[in-house]
Amino acid sequence: MKRSDRRSAPEMRRAPPPTPLLLLALAACQTTGSSARTEIPAPAAPPPAATACAIFAPIRWSARDTLQTQKQAVVHNARWKALCAPAKP
Repeated sequence: MKRSDRRSAPEMRRAPPPTPLLLLALAACQTTGSSARTEIPAPAAPPPAATACAIFAPIRWSARDTLQTQKQAVVHNARWKALCAPAKP
């Protein structure tokens, strides 16, 4: 079989070369690093406990749960209470 007889996959079209006008437009968008920029300070991050307390809550279990699952829930709830439970007046 000759090499010219083989069918090849369709060739992909090449993208046209960028025009000078396009290159000029892209160069116009470039920042120069001016010292007149205003830096906006990042907001202070909340303490980790406050973030966790917004996500987690005490876990409830049922009689059908295993003893190990119930123990894990008790440990979790004790930790949650120490970090997140509202203080009693």
